[in-house]
Amino acid sequence: MSGFRVQVLSGQVYIAGEVIDWHNTQSRNRNVKLQLLDVAQHYRLPDVDFLLLTGDWPPEDRSGQSTGCPLQGPVFMQTKKRRHDHVLLHPDHTFTDWNEANTPGCNTAVPWGEKIGKLFFAGNIDTGNRHIMRDVDLTKYPEFDIRVWNWKDHNSPMKFVKLPEHVKYKYLLNWPGNTYSARLKTLLLCNSTVVHSQIDGWVEFWYHLLEHGRNIVLTKGIVQTGDVTNKMHKVVKKLVQNEKTAMRIAAAGAELAQNVLSVENVREYWYRLIVSYAKLQRFEVERHPDSVSLGESLTGPVIWRFEDRTCKMCSQTSFK
Repeated sequence: MSGFRVQVLSGQVYIAGEVIDWHNTQSRNRNVKLQLLDVAQHYRLPDVDFLLLTGDWPPEDRSGQSTGCPLQGPVFMQTKKRRHDHVLLHPDHTFTDWNEANTPGCNTAVPWGEKIGKLFFAGNIDTGNRHIMRDVDLTKYPEFDIRVWNWKDHNSPMKFVKLPEHVKYKYLLNWPGNTYSARLKTLLLCNSTVVHSQIDGWVEFWYHLLEHGRNIVLTKGIVQTGDVTNKMHKVVKKLVQNEKTAMRIAAAGAELAQNVLSVENVREYWYRLIVSYAKLQRFEVERHPDSVSLGESLTGPVIWRFEDRTCKMCSQTSFK
């Protein structure tokens, strides 16, 4: 599991035991560290010591219990299911950047009347339950523009669809893959009505702000073909028949993503999270000998192999 240990002593932030488990997680680590740098530059942080993981899935065994931390946590992560009591949610890495998405900024506002009246989705077919689209004849459903393909197939005629293309549609489907979907907040920015397929109860730190019928349309997870051909068909039909409601939901969703999830508010959330956690710690923070300053960790990260790491990733335990 990729991540690192964070220590704050006398207002200085240190990083220890940084690990990556696949190539993209190094940029995840960097983006989260940039968020920490931003918080530290605006607030004086209390002495604190915690584990932060940047993967998609909290460490647990088959029974749902925390693994890796003998005392069952706690850990800071960007997503969890409601059963993951040992996970404290922090803003995910894409609040800083998302280089791998290769998506340029989009300042083009498409008026509602000029948007295409279809439900749009584009994504990898081999993630989560999206494979069911192989059995759906989309020619029978003109209200859908759903594009799925195997992103590893370089000969596929389908290509990555960038954000400016999403803005052109009235209705956008957010269909998460295996865990959470970091692009949900980005879709909300498009000023289109976002239909969110809730998958297995995965949440981010801000999901409690989502209100069905006010700033988003929430549906149960898409798990079988009937959920597309029947459930989604009915959802789109209802939105088309209630144009003013759809426009209102779209505007409220954009307001949430742009103003509530602003840089300032995300920074404030980080600060309150760290302060609240520090108040619960019952031990003195001692700088780990392998730690480096946050600045050094950003300019020249020290990456450890799991077996060589000396950092106690869970404070007051012997876990390495």
